[in-house]
Amino acid sequence: MSEEGRQRLREEDLAFFGAIAASLSHQINNVFTIVNELNGLVEDLLYASEGGRPIPPERLKAVAEKIGRNVGRGTEYVRLLNRFAHSADHPEADVDLCEVLRLFEALSARFVELKQATLTLGLPPHAVPVRTRPFTLLHALHVCLQALLESQGGRACLRVTARLEGGRPALRLEGPPSLKGGGGLERRLDLLGRLADELGARALFDGEGETARFEITLPA
Repeated sequence: MSEEGRQRLREEDLAFFGAIAASLSHQINNVFTIVNELNGLVEDLLYASEGGRPIPPERLKAVAEKIGRNVGRGTEYVRLLNRFAHSADHPEADVDLCEVLRLFEALSARFVELKQATLTLGLPPHAVPVRTRPFTLLHALHVCLQALLESQGGRACLRVTARLEGGRPALRLEGPPSLKGGGGLERRLDLLGRLADELGARALFDGEGETARFEITLPA
């Protein structure tokens, strides 16, 4: 790859990192907003109690439970952001492909929700160990997901699966067969090809069958 090509890929990597960070920070901010509103409700209850109105215990308990649930949500978003950030720590790492896909599903939740789509996982009952570039693999999967989401319209049912094919770890991301071509798809396919080169992988796209699907086959 030329130096210009590497620079373009670094810019795409940075844009991907920014998109995921922005998505998670948006969800964390939503948690803060809800907790702040609940805190305001507690203040109102306390103010009313100072005027002689008793605080119903069941109402206070309900508020405390909502705060606890949202703190849990916020903690999970921070954990996801931390895991994602650490995926870029090392160029290569030994990982379980199933765990990478679980992380991908969690990171993609808001993108999928905004399109009123669904994303399900199809994982083998055993670990699929692979030495790869976790950040680059997540980026490649994100490119495939965005191509499907942008072309399927709302309420699409998407599925991502992992398997061993001829001793090589393989991934498939598929959806309804309504994928349309055009400049946007061509640009994403070009980026996917460059990311596949970085992974030493083979990436294929088929939009003509019963499902539109992307396949990424990693080195053994």
